[in-house]
Amino acid sequence: MIRPVARCFALWLVLMSVGRANADDHLSPARDIQASHPWKIAFVTKAGEGGNAYRRRLAQGARQAGADFRVRVEVMTPDSERYDVALQVNLVDRLAHSDIDGLVLAPINSNLLVEPVERVVAAGKPVVILDTPLSSRAVLTQLAFDNQQAGRLAAEWIMRRLDGRGRVLILSGQEEGQNAIERRNGFLDALAASDIEVLDMQSANWLRGQAERVTRGWLDRFPHIDAILAANDTMALGAADAIARAGRTGILVTGVDANPEALAAIRAGRMHVTIEQSPEAQARAAVQLLVRHLERGETYPAQSVWREMPLLDRETLEADVPAGNH
Repeated sequence: MIRPVARCFALWLVLMSVGRANADDHLSPARDIQASHPWKIAFVTKAGEGGNAYRRRLAQGARQAGADFRVRVEVMTPDSERYDVALQVNLVDRLAHSDIDGLVLAPINSNLLVEPVERVVAAGKPVVILDTPLSSRAVLTQLAFDNQQAGRLAAEWIMRRLDGRGRVLILSGQEEGQNAIERRNGFLDALAASDIEVLDMQSANWLRGQAERVTRGWLDRFPHIDAILAANDTMALGAADAIARAGRTGILVTGVDANPEALAAIRAGRMHVTIEQSPEAQARAAVQLLVRHLERGETYPAQSVWREMPLLDRETLEADVPAGNH
């Protein structure tokens, strides 16, 4: 059995949560304001597959926030088809010398974007980090989904379905990305409390095609697979594609994001559970934090944790439980 390499991180999360019931009040929609000036905000997403619904949902949330808060939000992406750190670095570098008033960035890499982001900050443009954490203290705040808890929730669902015994595989995101590391550790930390064996764990870099190729290899290697835990819906759909093409049955597939195609796949039995990230609401909150800082000089905790994460399986979907109302 593969066991987690960072159990202490889970303990840290527990300790940090004690006594901070109101620590994330600054994210409450009740505190939203409209701008008195048409601030120009760049909203830079990660690149990814052209059909990446999570990225589309972030962009939709950002644009709607711009309209609602009366600011100019320009959604930018370094490339529409693939993750490319160098392209994102170049884009952020250019923004340091542009006429923007602030930046929301979902960095591809937690370390390689540090220098360009700090150049933006040095140019007098506040930065809010969204999604993947950045290894820098120069930013206004880092708004992050609780990725470790999301991984735990998916793994615990698998543990219940398998009665604590079985053989599973893990599809992780980009190895250097902190959100990928935290989701992987969440999977492993939960599974360590069971008799479930992790047969293998590989990165598919958040991509559907790569996840399908990895899963095809696993299906050839392992005659008995009970579940595949994927760190996002895009990879989960890739795994489901490979399983369907191979004619294999009885393999549970989990994802994270609650994207429309994943929800349809759950209803059809190709996937089995996902975790709602509410990217539209997260993007809206990130833009609002910048608006309040630009208008009033508000400051925030270094870490702003998005804690709402409904778990959606066929039962909840058939019961018409809404995904991530905020």
